[in-house]
Amino acid sequence: MLYLASTLENYNIQAVDGELGKVKDLYFDDNKWTIRYLVADTRKWLPGKKVVVSPSGVEMVNTEEQVVHVKDKKEDIRDNATLEEKQEFSYDKEVELSDTFGWKQYWSGEFLWGGYLTPLDPMEEPVRAAEPVSTEEPPINDNVHGSNHKLRSIENIKGEFQHGIVHGDNGKIGYIKDIIIDDTTWKIRYFIVDTSEWSTNERVLLSPDWLQSVDWVDNDFYIDLKLETIEDGPNYKKEQEVTQELEEEVYRKYRKEPYWKQ
Repeated sequence: MLYLASTLENYNIQAVDGELGKVKDLYFDDNKWTIRYLVADTRKWLPGKKVVVSPSGVEMVNTEEQVVHVKDKKEDIRDNATLEEKQEFSYDKEVELSDTFGWKQYWSGEFLWGGYLTPLDPMEEPVRAAEPVSTEEPPINDNVHGSNHKLRSIENIKGEFQHGIVHGDNGKIGYIKDIIIDDTTWKIRYFIVDTSEWSTNERVLLSPDWLQSVDWVDNDFYIDLKLETIEDGPNYKKEQEVTQELEEEVYRKYRKEPYWKQ
């Protein structure tokens, strides 16, 4: 199953003994393009703070009730997984969170979740990374093209007013309207890109795995596809279910190797 980021942002985060708040944002790393933390809106009970939860701390996602159930108590999360509103992650903070809650150290192995394929794989003794991965945001004038791996906000790259612009080989493709997330691995599978300014395909699905480079200052995303290829590719209808058939068509039309065959 695949989640829309915009849909997840309407879900409540529920601890074992009470509600933490709605999902306010999602943090992903720009190396493996995977959601690493859910951010709860805690203004009602922790003004000026933000609470984060790793997908490896999620027990289940109830799509019918729109609730994300986490494994820990509300007080433990409040006391140990809280940051100031504008505080950035540090390596030490991520290690502290992992040690406190048993969250997987995604940076300490070759797989998507460190030594694991998914955030909910059975936990063994975690392996500590020898060198920390920087998770601090760059200064506003620092032009980063993916050379550093950082945690970034979904809210900064998708939406009507603040979004990433996707460029092809011969022009602007469109802007990132929403994000599609794999519910098993929490990997970002697709950008939903609005191409209505120039194409008869109002929306298309493009994988972040196809990106050649990213300018994180100007939010410009560069991909090796021509506008003619996008125009000839499959259209994505609003709130359309992403089936295996649709995914196969997307990869076939764009001549990309499917991720499930890699």
